Amino acid sequence: MSTRPLAQTDRSLFQAIAVVRWLTWGWAAIGLAISTEHLAHGGSGYGLMALALAFTVLATVLLPTNPERLATVPLIVTELAIGALMLLGDGWVYLDSRPQSLPWAWPSAGLIACGIVFGRRWAVVAAIGLSIASFVGEGLNEGGTSNWGVSASSKAGLYILTALVAGYVARRLREAELEISAARAREEVAVQLHDGVLQTLAVVQRRSDDPELVALAHDQDRDLRDFLAGSTSAQPGLTASLRAAAALYERRHDGRAEVVIADDIAEPAADVIAAVAGAVGEALANAGKHSGGDKVVVYAEPDEDAASGTGLFVSIKDNGVGFDVETVEESIGMRDSIKARIDAIGGRVEVASRPGRGTEVRLWAP
Repeated sequence: MSTRPLAQTDRSLFQAIAVVRWLTWGWAAIGLAISTEHLAHGGSGYGLMALALAFTVLATVLLPTNPERLATVPLIVTELAIGALMLLGDGWVYLDSRPQSLPWAWPSAGLIACGIVFGRRWAVVAAIGLSIASFVGEGLNEGGTSNWGVSASSKAGLYILTALVAGYVARRLREAELEISAARAREEVAVQLHDGVLQTLAVVQRRSDDPELVALAHDQDRDLRDFLAGSTSAQPGLTASLRAAAALYERRHDGRAEVVIADDIAEPAADVIAAVAGAVGEALANAGKHSGGDKVVVYAEPDEDAASGTGLFVSIKDNGVGFDVETVEESIGMRDSIKARIDAIGGRVEVASRPGRGTEVRLWAP
């Protein structure tokens, strides 16, 4: 069975779960030992505890040797099934009321693992299943007190709360890990580029007599420094971003760019604006380099066909020579700087062109 490698955050969480398993199993074992006079079917109780112990040992052995197995469906379902069996068998094992239920909190370890791997939604579903098993198990104890539902409800609350917290904490820890990794990568790149690309751009700005080259070097220097600094404060709205891309096209390629924005367009999210502005900037750059034209029209309007009702359609059309899209190989800029950006936000890209009729790049964003 192929398994994906665990991230460091998930490894740490599964180490914590191993501790939870041992502590909760130990407490359940103590409860069973001090409740022997209440046992109706002691063999079943010891068998269920042995089953939980076997899984606890297995998970502990896998943790340093093959931790990825702990994040697979069979292992998680098996642990939840053992927890459900212990809850169902609770009323069968005991004759009457007892100081502590058989499984107590041991099934919560399986819920935490489920929340880490599958998220809060499936963890809550598992918690509901364990809660049902708890109600059934408590109800089987005919010698128990009339308020057996209180005990089952308490365990149900514990399980559902555990599922919600586990899924939420796991997601936030992964997000934090990604942010830290991105920051470290940015720092490493900054160190490598500082003595290379940035200094080269600075030399070009100081020594070049070509105003266009100096402006280009200045823009690249500023954009690169903003990227390395992780700056997001400079992210303007959609209209300002598209106009900035058009102004850059006019400055670099000595052409004319007209930006038309529909009045009823809704302001997209920041990540959508960044992706669309970057894609439009690359499309304008392609027009300036390859179209042979001197005018580009950038048009943006709401995407009426979007399922969300807040989609965005953007067209970048030039008056250049055009090309045959069936025979011309897709450029790296089109693939990596336009399509990749729009794909990343769940949008799509189309290119329409004919020789002598110019080129139109169409973007749809959510």
